[in-house]
Amino acid sequence: MSPVIPKHRTRDTREEKAVRVRRLLGLTLATATLVGMSAVGAATAQAATYPTISAEQCTAEGGTVHPGGPYLPPTCRFPDGHSEGIT
Repeated sequence: MSPVIPKHRTRDTREEKAVRVRRLLGLTLATATLVGMSAVGAATAQAATYPTISAEQCTAEGGTVHPGGPYLPPTCRFPDGHSEGIT
């Protein structure tokens, strides 16, 4: 005997509705997480960029100009220990 196949769609059971809602909530959460990670990554990248100054500004602020080397750009080293790239 062959199974009876309904000609129209039957109503969804509560379990099917719950699965559909959970799937939709999961996709929403995943999308929000990716958007949040993108925003954090962009903010981190922006914070990681260091301002560059000229050699004249370096000496005017009390720093010393270091010429760098064959693979290193020139830098300005300040008395407090930090250094910045020179344009």
